[in-house]
Amino acid sequence: MGNYENDMGIPSLSVAESLADVLNVSLDYLACGEKANVISVKGLKEEQIELVTELIQELARPANHNPKLTRQQQELLARIIEQFVH
Repeated sequence: MGNYENDMGIPSLSVAESLADVLNVSLDYLACGEKANVISVKGLKEEQIELVTELIQELARPANHNPKLTRQQQELLARIIEQFVH
C-alpha cells in the first residue's frame, strides 16, 4: 500500500478493484481522488440496464432541463415501468 501512496508502483486492475471495495470508494475516486456518481446495476437484466442507461443519457442532455418531460422521455419511462413491473 505504501508503494502506491508514494507513486512507487501501480496496482493491477484487480488489486485496485479490491482496494476500492475495502475502502468503499469507486475506482474513479481511488485513481483520481474525485467522487464519482455510481449507479449499481447488479441484479438487473441486460434490457433493464440499457433502458436505465438510455434514460440517464436522455435526462442529462442540456436541452432537456425543462421540468416537463418530452414525449420521448415519457415513452422511455413507460418502457422502463413495463420492464420492471413484469
